[in-house]
Amino acid sequence: MSGNNLVCEAELTDKILKLKQGLASVGASNFKHTKDLSRAFNDRGFYHYQMVDFYLAIQDYSEAIALDPNFEIAFYNRGLVRYRLGFYSGSRDDLDKCLLINPQFIEAGLALTQVLEDIKEGRTFGQ
Repeated sequence: MSGNNLVCEAELTDKILKLKQGLASVGASNFKHTKDLSRAFNDRGFYHYQMVDFYLAIQDYSEAIALDPNFEIAFYNRGLVRYRLGFYSGSRDDLDKCLLINPQFIEAGLALTQVLEDIKEGRTFGQ
């Protein structure tokens, strides 16, 4: 991992910590702060995905979803990571939820089609 990647991760983590502190001071019911924190977790999840730290990415996407259960991008992202890890059932669940929130999300529909095909064909990870 290069120095730039470490700075990027540190910046994302710092942003999350600041948003958590801000949320604690204004109260957990503050919609804007909760959304901002959810997006920060999603951003860090994407960073981990790019660094091929898939389990850390899943943790961050799950945090984003816990904060904003209607955040379709986080469901989509987590679904893709689960697919890459061969967790087809979890991937299907995430992509289904994404499409339930936003039926017009074309990329999620395409990804779900692939997941369903892999499940139907009995494919397993690495095949």
